[in-house]
Amino acid sequence: VKVIVVVDLLDQENVEINSQRYTNKLTEIDGILTSMQLEERTLVLNNAIRCQFEMNLSNTLKINTPITVKGFFGGYDDLLEEILFVRCAM
Repeated sequence: VKVIVVVDLLDQENVEINSQRYTNKLTEIDGILTSMQLEERTLVLNNAIRCQFEMNLSNTLKINTPITVKGFFGGYDDLLEEILFVRCAM
């Protein structure tokens, strides 16, 4: 498991390099929970990392708290300027 912090992923100059580095690798991401859509099983870290879960999320999660998520890099969305992680777990 590769452990990274959100700041490392968000470096715009390295988005392409990061895409190649993390594709198909289980990655642990440390960040701040900034948004959640429980019905869509999605959390957003630092307003830029979208994490999609296969299982339902706990409604005890709190916005603006540190969180660690494990998942697989799913790509970068140029339009939304978001990084996607799929098959996530906490």
